Amino acid sequence: MTGFAPELFLEAVDDEFICSICFAVFNHPVTCQDGHSFCKECITKWQLNNTRCPVDRSNLRGLLVRNLAVEGAIAKRRVKCTSTIARPGGCHWTGPLSSLESHLPCCDMKVVECKFKGRGCILRAYQHELAQHLLTCPHRTVKCSYCTFEIPHSELSAHNELCVAKLVTCPNNCGVQVERYMIVWYLFNV
Repeated sequence: MTGFAPELFLEAVDDEFICSICFAVFNHPVTCQDGHSFCKECITKWQLNNTRCPVDRSNLRGLLVRNLAVEGAIAKRRVKCTSTIARPGGCHWTGPLSSLESHLPCCDMKVVECKFKGRGCILRAYQHELAQHLLTCPHRTVKCSYCTFEIPHSELSAHNELCVAKLVTCPNNCGVQVERYMIVWYLFNV
């Protein structure tokens, strides 16, 4: 994760809080021996192919030090929910950057996938719409009313044709309804 988008912040962010590599607001800022700060991830990636400071081209030597003062100042800045940037008019949450991470999992405007994606559902919707979708998703599971196993809704009718606990009419035409497994047991044990 590189820096934070400047438009996330409610007030303009000063240039000294902008990473010279990703041009975004510092995320986990670290400082080199010459006092230049960068996002930790940005400078780490930079160092894979470069040995010089991206600001003044001096040799990067020594350890990068976490810049707690800058990190603390940024964490206090008020931001809006990231979903608002992608979808204006979306979430109305605002708060300190330090609270954003705890807001996102419960944000109603977060785009989520259906929990039945593994069964073929391709829905992507806002989190607040997901509960309603799960009631009607064709890939949802339902309990078989006979055996109480969880069955994909789309396979329920096929399951009912084979369910061992389903009540069926006795093949002896006596009119009694018995569970299918009892008929199988009876045919093999008589």
